[in-house]
Amino acid sequence: MKTKRVSIFLIITILLVLTSCDIFPYVAQPPADAPQAIITPTPHSTPTSQPATSTAEPTPTKTMLPVEITPTINNNPTISPPAFQPQKDNPFYLVNFNHPEEGCEWMGVAGQVFDELGNEITGVKVLAGSALEGDTQEFESTTGLALAYGPAGYEIQLSESPINSSEIFWVQIFDQSDIPLSDQVYFDTFENCIQNLILLNFVASEESNNREPGTTETPPAYP
Repeated sequence: MKTKRVSIFLIITILLVLTSCDIFPYVAQPPADAPQAIITPTPHSTPTSQPATSTAEPTPTKTMLPVEITPTINNNPTISPPAFQPQKDNPFYLVNFNHPEEGCEWMGVAGQVFDELGNEITGVKVLAGSALEGDTQEFESTTGLALAYGPAGYEIQLSESPINSSEIFWVQIFDQSDIPLSDQVYFDTFENCIQNLILLNFVASEESNNREPGTTETPPAYP
């Protein structure tokens, strides 16, 4: 009985193998007349590049402003002809009588300013300085402030001790509008305690009053 079942199973298996092509016709190979799927590629639109629109602002026009030019100050102003000049035989060299407490620890220039009639002129600006390279310091005084030298006396300290120099230091006078009334007058100095005061008076020049220079006498304003 068992053998009969095995034989039947084998027969059925063989039949299935022999008829497999008819039972599953599309598994191994599709029929020749089967419709073919046509794949149509979808076209992709290429974006058209648009020119960029410029939004840059126009370049502003530069407005040229006037340039302010600072005038250069002449540290050595001169006039021609000068209204005043040093008095004849000036400068004198004296001991520092106006500052006895400082003794030899002082050196300076002093004097007065006189008009063409020999009268003292007060309110004249007096500047002094040196021609040493790099030394731009100037000292200022006004006639009428140092009465030890007379009614129109001025005085300017140049150093804390007397020194030897040859035409290094200078003095010059101006009016109240800073207009020079004289040239820069250079003078020598000496390294001793009896010549540390340089006395230098100014008088009206020969060109300004047609008088012989040096005729104005120095008033007795000294001790």
